[in-house]
Amino acid sequence: AKTIMEDLHAVVEGRSQQRDENLGEFLRFATHFVLQVRRQFSQVFDSSSEVGSRAHECSNDIIAAYIEHLSCRKGCEGMVALYASHIEPTAKRREVYAAFLRKMGRDGPQLECVEKGARHMANDIDAILKLAVEETRLREESRKPGDFEGLSRGDETKISALHLLFFRERNYWDGLR
Repeated sequence: AKTIMEDLHAVVEGRSQQRDENLGEFLRFATHFVLQVRRQFSQVFDSSSEVGSRAHECSNDIIAAYIEHLSCRKGCEGMVALYASHIEPTAKRREVYAAFLRKMGRDGPQLECVEKGARHMANDIDAILKLAVEETRLREESRKPGDFEGLSRGDETKISALHLLFFRERNYWDGLR
């Protein structure tokens, strides 16, 4: 199982650079294969061993590649939360879903994605929303102090990201900080 996982991982990495027309079907197959192998052979993914840790990392990368593929397709956004919920450890899952939410932008179906995220990752969604906003604030460039002619694209993106914190009442105070 370890060899299969590493081979799949290598193929996914190579194919994701090529972006051929069959990539989506392949990633879907690879993701479902990974999820089935995790269920059937959970001992292979025991992170206490080096082999298990590597297999776990490879499987997360495969799922994350499929999530990246889905996030670029209209109408597939709702499935991302389901697949993201299978990524472990929690920090990696939060990072992947926060990146997806940042990519959605305010014009995308963010509310639906937040609701689906809450359904599949109830214990993580508040931290995911906060991480998405923090990452946006750190990554986007602002105008220099004293330049008040208008907001920069970076500032607009930061303000828009704050919108994420107002989808759920429990995050209101985070949005005001």
